[in-house]
Amino acid sequence: MIKNSFKVDDYIDVSLGDGGTKIIVEGEEFMVCKGVIIKIQVMELDDIQELTSIVDLANSSYKFIEEENNNEDKITLETEFMVHCSNLQVWAEFQINY
Repeated sequence: MIKNSFKVDDYIDVSLGDGGTKIIVEGEEFMVCKGVIIKIQVMELDDIQELTSIVDLANSSYKFIEEENNNEDKITLETEFMVHCSNLQVWAEFQINY
């Protein structure tokens, strides 16, 4: 059952269901690298502005949620859905190419 959906552009849709977030690209589910795994305190956001890539972030001192077994650090499915929608919308609006 779909709880929420978001149309990013003509090619990308994001939906939230009982199983979590699904990213759909041209009608097919996108299965690669779709987790939200980094934990950054709000007061540290200014510190990451100088990072230029996900590699820089991975090499930094920030904790990855996957490496922790603490359930209080897990984000809700709804929050993960909103993070994906926000990231993909910015990517689409600015036509960021990697």
